[in-house]
Amino acid sequence: MKILHISDLHSRPAWFQFTVEESPKYDLVCLTGDILNLGDVNPNAEEQVAAVMPYLEAIKTPLAVCSGNHDLMPDAGIGSAGWMNALRKKDVWIDGDVFWFRDYRFRCLPWGEPPPTNSKDDFWLMHEPPFGARTSTEAGGISHGCSELRDICLSGQGPLFVLSGHVHQPLGHCCMIDRTMTLNPGQGDHFVCPSHMVIDLKEHTVTHRRATLAGIKRNTYSFIN
Repeated sequence: MKILHISDLHSRPAWFQFTVEESPKYDLVCLTGDILNLGDVNPNAEEQVAAVMPYLEAIKTPLAVCSGNHDLMPDAGIGSAGWMNALRKKDVWIDGDVFWFRDYRFRCLPWGEPPPTNSKDDFWLMHEPPFGARTSTEAGGISHGCSELRDICLSGQGPLFVLSGHVHQPLGHCCMIDRTMTLNPGQGDHFVCPSHMVIDLKEHTVTHRRATLAGIKRNTYSFIN
């Protein structure tokens, strides 16, 4: 099984188009938050949702999505990514869903929801990487990760993989915390291609493709599962 993992698309049409065109090459597409590009004041929230939905609906490969901090629409003063509900159908999973796919158990965690302490899942889609991990830490040592997730991983009760994003230029895109491999493709500045990861569960490899104006740089990591 091959998984395409992308995060932080931030409403960029060319990156969505790339995702649509590449998706048939994979068994599952995982989008880990900040699909939209909303801030604290979102006068164009509905317009952004209307713009990205056709791309998401055009992905024919099975699709799993979790929300990030830029996906929350104002709802009576409380942020909500309820717009994702329109995506839910057969072979599309969103915030709050737990599902089996090719003998692996996946969980889509909404932004701001604490992770479960003992789920025995194989994959978590969660926008925030673990606090203190290289995947959540910027140059200068500032971490923008989730401390609850870190503690769960350190206890050995974390999933096999945490697919995240949030930090656009992390110190590392792949690292281990006890038994858990934490992955963050980051965000590049290539006009057409978003930075992304390919998880090959047959070959036991993760290939990171960092997409910048200078080109696409590939790094491959091996794992045991």
